[in-house]
Amino acid sequence: MPYVISYFCFRNSLFMISFLLDFRLDYAFWGSILFLFCFELR
Repeated sequence: MPYVISYFCFRNSLFMISFLLDFRLDYAFWGSILFLFCFELR
């Protein structure tokens, strides 16, 4: 399970970077929430 979480956080960080570069505020908002959620799991 930790491997799945780390893989999800890694993919989500890449997605959030692409969303921020694309200036999609809605995706960046949900991406940041998921990123903070993954950061709290560590």
